[in-house]
Amino acid sequence: MRPDDDRLVPFDRIGADPVLDALASELTDAGRRARSAGRETPRAAFATDLRARLLAGLPIVAPVAGPPLDRARPSLRLPEPLTPRPVAPRIAARTPMLLPAPRWTALAIAAVVLVAVVSLGPTRLLTGPAELRAGDVAAATLSRDGVTSDLAPSEALRADDLITTGPDGFATLELGTSRVRLDGGTALRLVEATTARVELDQSAGRAWHRVGGPGVSYTVHTAEVSWTADGTAFDLRLETDPSNGGAWVRGIGIEHDVAITGPNLTATLDEGAVARIRLGRQAGSVADVALRPITDADLRDPWLIDNARRDAQLGFDPGVLDGWLAEANPTPAATPDPTVGPSLPDDPVTGSPEPVVTIAPPKPTTVPTPKPTPKPTPRPTPTPKPTAKPTPALASLGLTATACPGGFTRLAWTVAPAEKFNHYQSIRSSKTSIPAVYPPVSPGVAPDPLYVADRATLGAVDAGLEPGSTVSYRTMAFSVDDVAYAASSVKTVTAKAVTALGALILTPEGAGFSAGWAPYSGPDGCFGFYKLVVSTTDLTPSYLDGASPVWVGESAATSSTIVETLDPPDTYHVRLEAFLDTPGGKILVAQTDVADIIIP
Repeated sequence: MRPDDDRLVPFDRIGADPVLDALASELTDAGRRARSAGRETPRAAFATDLRARLLAGLPIVAPVAGPPLDRARPSLRLPEPLTPRPVAPRIAARTPMLLPAPRWTALAIAAVVLVAVVSLGPTRLLTGPAELRAGDVAAATLSRDGVTSDLAPSEALRADDLITTGPDGFATLELGTSRVRLDGGTALRLVEATTARVELDQSAGRAWHRVGGPGVSYTVHTAEVSWTADGTAFDLRLETDPSNGGAWVRGIGIEHDVAITGPNLTATLDEGAVARIRLGRQAGSVADVALRPITDADLRDPWLIDNARRDAQLGFDPGVLDGWLAEANPTPAATPDPTVGPSLPDDPVTGSPEPVVTIAPPKPTTVPTPKPTPKPTPRPTPTPKPTAKPTPALASLGLTATACPGGFTRLAWTVAPAEKFNHYQSIRSSKTSIPAVYPPVSPGVAPDPLYVADRATLGAVDAGLEPGSTVSYRTMAFSVDDVAYAASSVKTVTAKAVTALGALILTPEGAGFSAGWAPYSGPDGCFGFYKLVVSTTDLTPSYLDGASPVWVGESAATSSTIVETLDPPDTYHVRLEAFLDTPGGKILVAQTDVADIIIP
């Protein structure tokens, strides 16, 4: 073994020792009894008895006086000529001063180690601080001791640090053997991080949590709900319901299971399951939890696939995403290595571009003939890399995104600088990170109605959204060559269904009737006009289906009207509808129930 070799040398027993075997068995049984009784250490009586037995038979050996020193003056002798000799190490055994035999030394050491392991457990015995640092980072900040600064790649982290990513930012945190990847708009605080325990507080946004391995207790707090795992991977996303201001957290089990705890809440997020939990409940209330199996739509999420791919590159099991990685990563054809260049004919193959030269010792009777100096193997000329040019700073656009009833979003933005202008294009995405490029980066799309060629037109409507779906938008101004030179921040909304206005009250009035209803009270920019429609044949009349309008109103606050004349005698099916007129057509925003009236 080399002096610089710091590998651990295993401790091997030589032969069998019944005393040691009996002691090991007794200590194992004591530890098992302690753990089954819920104690961290064996009983005091057992420890006292063990100490007495170990030390009772150990005699204390008094130091033995050695022979008296010979202080006679040595005779003077001339030194012999010095002859160089190799230095040989010599190891001398030291006489034991307390323990009479190595057998009992090993016995005592084994007892101490076993008692420590029984009492503390292996993870607590080896616990220490973990190495904490940032990995790849963009548009993220670090808040520490009341001071906020830009987070830099490879920057060292510590407990109580708060990391926040901007809407277009991201960050990877390396917490010992564990990894956390933050999406845009995420806030995460490091509560504690050691080699055996990681505790985090995620207060906003989305994060992928990869636990380093078995033996690491990993807990993430999302308000009053905690997620605890051991050697697993899971994804957490905090969401806000704009209709009522409620907060939710969604968890996806990627590999193995995760324990969920909170007030009046105990559940398990299994691998391949999705949990959605309402936050901010009143104390003592029953938890609002929805658990369901993961679907193909969930697994198609590019955020999940990208993180699973990165985990697989680090050697982790991608869990339920294993099959999706195979589809997303087709095996590329093998590419031959580039030819490095010709080698010298006499050079051995050493794996190094430098030749190996052997120098022969000179002969005593001849003068050595100098050999020609070998030339090194030519190295390949590296391909010059293009010098990165700084990306011009984007001008800022203001953007508002309003989720309107009826499954559409109304966008409004500020005017872009006139220089370079060719058109506006708003990008819609299921992710909150939308790069300012065209074509858009998946899953981003560029709907045609969100393309505006007139610089003075500062709005557009995105229709046909699934109610309840969450979408994000970013508006950009492009030059003629599709290069963005101005962009807004990302705005996120949840699509809304058509608003139900409730009952329509009809009262006969001569040959007609009066009508009353609860007026529309949604966002102003989503309302255009009312239409009161009637039909004698359609039980669910609608203006969009051809029903006849008998009254039109342009004020959202209107709550009644009178229809003076209808053709008698007949039964009329009546409904009030609210619309918004857009470049893509009329969109139904709200409607009442259908009411019937007989005109005699």
